[in-house]
Amino acid sequence: MSEIKYTEKVVYSTLKNRPSIEAKIPYSATLDGINTLIDMDLLLEQAKLTDYQAVIFDLYYRQGYQMHEIAKMLGVKHHTNISMAISNAKRKIKRILIKWGEI
Repeated sequence: MSEIKYTEKVVYSTLKNRPSIEAKIPYSATLDGINTLIDMDLLLEQAKLTDYQAVIFDLYYRQGYQMHEIAKMLGVKHHTNISMAISNAKRKIKRILIKWGEI
């Protein structure tokens, strides 16, 4: 893991900004960006999100869709199902951050 303190806020912000982080890596003199992205991949892997949670999490955090848009895309009648999937994924991520000693 890199030297960054991964609070939940930092994790979700990093995931939302992943494309811009990836774009800056070739111009960076340090490996911080690469290490951060590796840590995010490791975090998500260790969180063991279900396929459903992973898809919703990706659409919401990485691609920036709103919950009602995701519900429509997935044919879900109520966006509360999407909200529950995101909450469950966040709970799993928080457990890993606790395990890592980050929070």
